Amino acid sequence: MLFLHSNRKWVLGIASVAVLALGVSGVTLFRHEAKKPEPKTAAPPPEPALSSGSDVNYTGLINARELLLVPAPVEGTMESVEVQPGQEVFEGQLLGRIRNEGLDGVMTVSREQLEAVQSRVTNLESTLLAARLEASRAGADASRAQGEYDRASKIAMRQQLLYREGATPRLTFEKAEKDSENARAEAEGLRELARRAEEKVKNLGADIEAARKSLEEREKALEAAQNDLSAAEIHSPVDGVVLAVRLKAGDPVDAGMEDLFQLSANPLRLKVVIEPEPPVLAKLHVPMPAAVMVAELPLTSVEGEVAEIKDGRVTVNFDAPDASVKAGLTATVRIKIP
Repeated sequence: MLFLHSNRKWVLGIASVAVLALGVSGVTLFRHEAKKPEPKTAAPPPEPALSSGSDVNYTGLINARELLLVPAPVEGTMESVEVQPGQEVFEGQLLGRIRNEGLDGVMTVSREQLEAVQSRVTNLESTLLAARLEASRAGADASRAQGEYDRASKIAMRQQLLYREGATPRLTFEKAEKDSENARAEAEGLRELARRAEEKVKNLGADIEAARKSLEEREKALEAAQNDLSAAEIHSPVDGVVLAVRLKAGDPVDAGMEDLFQLSANPLRLKVVIEPEPPVLAKLHVPMPAAVMVAELPLTSVEGEVAEIKDGRVTVNFDAPDASVKAGLTATVRIKIP
């Protein structure tokens, strides 16, 4: 029992020492953490030197100076895009097509109506040709019958005189009168047929005139529909370079879209917009020289000019020496502080 009691005291003593050591270590660690220096904040970048004659450099994106916006002429769906950004185009070149179901429907109806009227005119012209032939034959038959009647009438009158004088038999006289009457009836019948044939020709002529007038109207309607449909084709108004295309094939097109295509009328006339710090901005003025450096021209710089200072932004205009320098590239602008 004495041995167990002694061991228990020994164990308790070791545990007390361990707890005390841990406490001292914790205090030491806490003091170490408390004494750890705070991280240093990054120093603000030094402001550019503003002494007279010193240079300041800024980077910016190259843009076209002569930007031409090509609007969407009609609403609908973008059927095709025929050009890509960076592509050179010529005046009148097709840029894209817009599909408009309303215009397509009008075009289809106009074409069907025109074809129907054309078919009617063709049929009427064929009928008129046949009617004219018929009228010609009827007129010839009527003339022949009238001649036969005139001859038979003269024979009948002569036989009548002879009969009165007793110089011809009664049967001969009666036959001559009958022949004259038959000739007269035939002549009148053929004359009526000829009159009807001529009237038919006249009516057909009036129908053809009306059909041709309708055909002319349908042709104008089709032409108008074609013009409206052609308006859904977008053509380049100038020679230049495509800078941007807003939509791709299959996208819906709003008739109010003013920049469906963006073109540069003169791709060598460029500009760079930079944003100097206020102290530098206060030293700049319009106009003043600037140098523009582009990676595509590693051995030289291009002369430029400060053209505008507005809302903290500076526009530097320059003319590219060749087509390798174009909108969308990054340039460095160097300006000497006056």
